[in-house]
Amino acid sequence: MMLADQGRLDEAIAIYRKGIEAKRKSAVLHSGLGILLLRQGKIDEAVTELQLSVSIQPDSTAFNNLGLALTLKGRIDEALPCYKKAVKLEPGNAEAHYNIANILLSKDELEGQSTNMISSENKSKLL
Repeated sequence: MMLADQGRLDEAIAIYRKGIEAKRKSAVLHSGLGILLLRQGKIDEAVTELQLSVSIQPDSTAFNNLGLALTLKGRIDEALPCYKKAVKLEPGNAEAHYNIANILLSKDELEGQSTNMISSENKSKLL
């Protein structure tokens, strides 16, 4: 990701794609490519790569990253189970807990409920 940190996303993406051609079943490569595609705003492509990552190695980080991509795509109902799987696999994953809370708060907001506090029902979902 050093190239990406230098703003050379296209080059970094090309390297990840070559790596995937050589080693198709690499969750790390698919995940890395997915994150770079997110940074470029190519959310559909990112979702595809992150889904491949999860299918190869379903770990907490992979599910959280997929949830993030789905959230950015507006597919909240698909993102929430990803975050929940991330928490189930790694209960201490603070980022996944945070993402769950944000979704639950946004759903409350959409339903016209107060977002000043999390309802007791939603609190139990977070735990």
